[in-house]
Amino acid sequence: MYDFLKLKKEVSETTADIEPDDVLSVKNKLKDFGYYQEPEWGITNFTDNQMFDGIRRFQADNKLQVDGIIKPAGETETKINEKIKTERLLNKGILSNIYYQGYKIGERVANTRISAEKKADILAKEPYNDKYKHSLLSCEEAQKGSVEAATIAAGGLYKEYKDQKLGKNTFSESLADLKADAYGIYKGILNPKGNCDELVQEKYKKHFRK
Repeated sequence: MYDFLKLKKEVSETTADIEPDDVLSVKNKLKDFGYYQEPEWGITNFTDNQMFDGIRRFQADNKLQVDGIIKPAGETETKINEKIKTERLLNKGILSNIYYQGYKIGERVANTRISAEKKADILAKEPYNDKYKHSLLSCEEAQKGSVEAATIAAGGLYKEYKDQKLGKNTFSESLADLKADAYGIYKGILNPKGNCDELVQEKYKKHFRK
């Protein structure tokens, strides 16, 4: 779709020696822009009424002279190529943006995992109840944004799954951990500027110390 139209000769209903390659190019460009319906037997290099009707409709829609003729470097070929250029730029912009956004999300996911692991190591040395630790860590990561909140939630689920498989936790213990994670995430999302230490103590105050 993104190759420019470069006719060798004029394409019209009265041209006796139309280049077959030109016919194919015109039909494909018209099809790309919705002005030519590909027949069930495929696109051929022979002219047909549908192609010339498509040329006229394209010309009318783009305020060009409606004569069913496309000349090399003429106004209709130029307009088709302008549209191709626009599609190229749009497609490039969309793909670049998708790539950039995907990269940034991936970066945030990775940073959340690293941050959570560091905080977990620090909290492991503190004399706090395990549920308080779960809530506090989840709250602080969730305050950073929706990507971080989703990442910490997924990380919590995976950790409890592994603990279950390894027999480190009972089902009820894992469920309690996940509830603590969820509470921390909930508080972090609702209070992105709040003090997570104070926010989670509202629920886990009695569990503050071991």
